[in-house]
Amino acid sequence: MKWIDKRAALAVACTVLLAAPPAQMRALAQTQQQDAPLYKLVILRGENAQNNIKKGRATRPVVEVRDRNNKPVAGVAVVFALPTSGPSGTFVGGGQMTTVTTNNLGQASASFTPNQVPGQYNINVSTSSGGQSVAVQIATANVLATAAVTATTLAVILGVVAAAGVGTAVALTGGDNNNGGNNQPGGIRIGVGAGGTVTPPRP
Repeated sequence: MKWIDKRAALAVACTVLLAAPPAQMRALAQTQQQDAPLYKLVILRGENAQNNIKKGRATRPVVEVRDRNNKPVAGVAVVFALPTSGPSGTFVGGGQMTTVTTNNLGQASASFTPNQVPGQYNINVSTSSGGQSVAVQIATANVLATAAVTATTLAVILGVVAAAGVGTAVALTGGDNNNGGNNQPGGIRIGVGAGGTVTPPRP
């Protein structure tokens, strides 16, 4: 009899468990939604950027604040912070921290000038609401010079290689202030020649 009662009790318990999950899942989902941050930060620009120390130019970081429904949010205060030592920079006004309010598109950006220390570092970006805060790090670096190859430069390089392969003389020219007053702009000159000779710039 006790064994039968145990079976009956187990059957009742299983019935309760099978009926309970939907309500429990809804409650759990609501709790998770309440605990989740109200906002999230999405990096739009500046990740792995290279800032030119020589020219004092830096890629301006841009982030977007989105709500739980992934919709942009305007009017949110976003804090940008640079390292206080080592490779870094300064925002407008000379500090390593600045606060920007998101625009109608939910975006915030902060211009800065790189310092003279080369190396990699992170720009810390954060925002908070209702006692909750979210943050992201934007990886960037200060470099002495950027080595960007434009489409035009690439086309010229490919033309030089092709010309050398068919026996065309290629001359890399620079400005010449001692050529009888006939200054020529620097560049690459390709002409008919023999043996695909590449002529280096004249001193």
